Amino acid sequence: MFDTIMNCVVLAGLAFVILYLIIRAVRNTLSERVSDTNTVLADATPAEEEKTACCEAPGNVKLIKVDDKTAAMLMAIVADSLNVAPERLHFEYIKLLED
Repeated sequence: MFDTIMNCVVLAGLAFVILYLIIRAVRNTLSERVSDTNTVLADATPAEEEKTACCEAPGNVKLIKVDDKTAAMLMAIVADSLNVAPERLHFEYIKLLED
């Protein structure tokens, strides 16, 4: 009986360790993606002609050569990395930078 309980405790401990390592690896991957995204966003300064009235209204984001799905993913990654609710962030525009 005692051996069965010890086996369960050891298996539960191993499961928690494996889960912790997976979460840590995912966080590291996301933080690398966010740092790359932040670099791209920091390098992208919009020209005055690109600023439009749509950027002034809350909830409107100007998408420049970016599809909705990609923009939503970028906004979610940034919000998650900052530990802020997405609705509290304000994005003026998201622009694809071509190499």
